[in-house]
Amino acid sequence: MKEKRLSDWAAAAAVALVLLLTAWGNAYAMLMVGIVGLIVGLVFFRSTLARGGPLAALVGCLLAITLATVTLFR
Repeated sequence: MKEKRLSDWAAAAAVALVLLLTAWGNAYAMLMVGIVGLIVGLVFFRSTLARGGPLAALVGCLLAITLATVTLFR
């Protein structure tokens, strides 16, 4: 139970950071944080990735990477 709660808090922090970087408008920072967040999420939360907060963080990081890539290379 405690591990699930910790993973939800960590996922919420990752999504909040990606949202802040989106509002900031720095595509390079958003891309780097998205990549690092994706790697860290896959390494630390691989056992609980299919549900809850880690899944939301994974989707948020993938979306941040996609948006930053489109913004940088258009």
